Parts: sequence; C-alpha cells; structure tokens
Amino acid sequence: MSDKQNPNNADNADDRKAAVAWGKDQLSNSIDDLADAKIIDGPAVEARIVWMLPMQMFIAELRETVSHPPAIWVIGGNVATDHVDVRLAESPRDAARHFALKWQMAAARDGDDALAVQAELLYSLVEADEAWT
Repeated sequence: MSDKQNPNNADNADDRKAAVAWGKDQLSNSIDDLADAKIIDGPAVEARIVWMLPMQMFIAELRETVSHPPAIWVIGGNVATDHVDVRLAESPRDAARHFALKWQMAAARDGDDALAVQAELLYSLVEADEAWT
C-alpha cells in the first residue's frame, strides 16, 4: 500500500494540501478581523504563516504594504485572532509565549475560564520543543 493510500500516514500529500488550504483560509479570516478592528488599514498586506498546528492554530508574520509600520505576529485559527508587534517577540515561539501570558492575565482579570484553558494549552505547546522543530 502506498503512502497516499495508507490512511494511517498523517504526512500524506492530501493532508498537507488540506492543512495549507486551511491555513490560507484562516489567515484571510484573521486579516479581515484585524482590518475590522482597525489594527491594520486594509487588505494591502504581506502575510505568511511561519508556524502551524494543522487544522488548529497558526502564527503568521504580517506587514502592511502601504504604510510600512513594523510587522506584527498574528495568531489565529481555532483561537481568537490576536496580534503583537514583532519587536516584542523575536520568534514565532516567543510570540506564542507572549499570547499565552497575555491570555492568562486577561482570563484572571475577567474570570474567563475558556480563555484560561486556551492560554494553558498554548503555553504547553510553547514548552514542547518538538512542536517548534
């Protein structure tokens, strides 16, 4: 049985294509969210996913092409879209750590148990070296 036919092979081409399509769709949604929130001016952006947990979440680097402010890290997917200036986090992993801590503080302040769970899960990913190789 070839890799493509093996349903137990998580790395087959169809899975990779589905993950890439999911990432592109989610990134587009996050860009729309950021534009709606006036974080960015509009759709004239350069964005690329730099880390992804397929079908769950991604971290992208985004830069507006018109006004050229500093780039931002964006997290999205099955988590709320959030962002941070790239000057506050040197890598996608550092950005994830920033988001986890930011969400922990917001969850404690607001009593938001769901956000606290997302923060804990994200922080556990930050601490897992194999997730970042």
